[in-house]
Amino acid sequence: MAEVLAILGGGAAATQLLHYGLALLSTTSALSRQIRHAPDRIQSWIDQSSTMLSMLRNLCRTISELDSVTTALVQQCNNDIAAVRLLLRPYRSRIQARRFSTAQQILFVLRREDEVERLMESFRRTFSTMTLSIIAYEARLLDYQ
Repeated sequence: MAEVLAILGGGAAATQLLHYGLALLSTTSALSRQIRHAPDRIQSWIDQSSTMLSMLRNLCRTISELDSVTTALVQQCNNDIAAVRLLLRPYRSRIQARRFSTAQQILFVLRREDEVERLMESFRRTFSTMTLSIIAYEARLLDYQ
C-alpha cells in the first residue's frame, strides 16, 4: 500500500513539475519576444499615436459644430493621446532615441506596456463612440432641414 501511495505522489509531483516547467517556458518566451522587439514596439506606439492625433485633428477641422457630448468625447480623446505622447516623449525623436540604450528601452516597454496599451485602447473606444455621436448629430440636423 505504501508503494502505491509513493507512486501516486511521485506521479502528482512529476505532473506538477511539468506544469510549472511549461508555464516558465511560456513566460520566458513571451519575455524574450518583448525584449527583442522593444525598440520596434516603442516606434509602433509613436506612429500609432501620431496617426490617432492626426485623425482627431482632421475630424475636428471638418466638423463645423459639435454638441456637448461630442465635445466631451473629443476632450477625452485628446487627454488619452496626450498621456501616451507624454510617456513616449523621450523616444519620439530618432536622434533622442539613440541616447537610450536598448536596456533602457526594454525596461520602458516592460514597465509601461500595460499603461500605454490601456490608453491606446481607451482612445480607440472613445473615438468610435465620438464618431457614432457625430453621425447621430448630423442625422438629427438633416431631419430638421
